[in-house]
Amino acid sequence: MYTLVNNNIDTLLREINRKSHVLPYIELSNSFRQGDYQTNAFQKQYRDFYQLNAARLSDDFCSAYFELLNRGNRETSIEEIINSLYEIQSNAKGIHAVHFSFATKLIHTLDNNLPIYDRMVATFYFLPDIKQNWTKEKKIEVYLNSYKFLKSEYERVIDNNLLEISIDKFRKKFDVDDKQYSNCKVIDTLIWRYTALLKSGAICNRHIQYR
Repeated sequence: MYTLVNNNIDTLLREINRKSHVLPYIELSNSFRQGDYQTNAFQKQYRDFYQLNAARLSDDFCSAYFELLNRGNRETSIEEIINSLYEIQSNAKGIHAVHFSFATKLIHTLDNNLPIYDRMVATFYFLPDIKQNWTKEKKIEVYLNSYKFLKSEYERVIDNNLLEISIDKFRKKFDVDDKQYSNCKVIDTLIWRYTALLKSGAICNRHIQYR
């Protein structure tokens, strides 16, 4: 998998938009470090960038979410975030849900060396599908096992330089250092773009080729 990413890194980088993805992420990270995360401007940009708005989450949910972000620190556990958010009605229908992806985005904001879980990452690593009829406890158990794998896998990728070529090219193209864009976040961005290209039929159209 990583060989394919490295072999096609130039194609991937052309598909990553500096203005719509790289710069907003850096701006959010800078604002958070500067303590601006309680402002309406930060929360609006965060909701747009991480697609809280697209999920049509309730205002109560978003308020609780940003309160957790406000109170959180590097010792905050993913389990604490998941369970706290579960108590809030997610939408106008009054649904309580396990919003694992949003929880990982929150904890990544607190510590950008932690991975983000989303459907693109899940697809790339063939992680288990979560069934809607599972209990809350079963969903969380499977999610946490996947997240444990992601953390150890990203560490392995970084420690063994499996994506060193791609990470270096990403940093040169977008002129970002590891404080602005951690290695973990670079990996996340590359996997997101790679999986999106595959889903759009890039292999069939020979935009990405096995070598």
